[in-house]
Amino acid sequence: MTDLVLAGCAIFKDKSIILLHRKKTGWYELPGGKLEPKEDPKTGAIRELKEELGCDVEIIKKLGSKEFEEYGQNLLYHWFQARLKPGHDFQICEKEKFDHNCLSEASPEPGKDKTKDDEKDETNPL
Repeated sequence: MTDLVLAGCAIFKDKSIILLHRKKTGWYELPGGKLEPKEDPKTGAIRELKEELGCDVEIIKKLGSKEFEEYGQNLLYHWFQARLKPGHDFQICEKEKFDHNCLSEASPEPGKDKTKDDEKDETNPL
């Protein structure tokens, strides 16, 4: 049985993906959050991005869903790919939860050749 249903979006901007840094855990995460009772995942994802980033987005496609357990709760998370609507930018609106954001360089699309820099030892963080 699912205790909590969530939805979020991967938003690409200038070949990077928008991530938020959660104060409580120190984790970087995609923007999104808990759905309201009986709320459609797509609608909830759009609402959560408006609350967290103060921007309007359009959903491009669903990326997938995953059920998992975290902190003793059964969660169902829906992920979407979205884009900022023309003329919109983003900012952190829930400053009590998030202290900053970052634009993390997105990895190459599947099937594209790796560059020489991509071939470095991935186990070495330097």
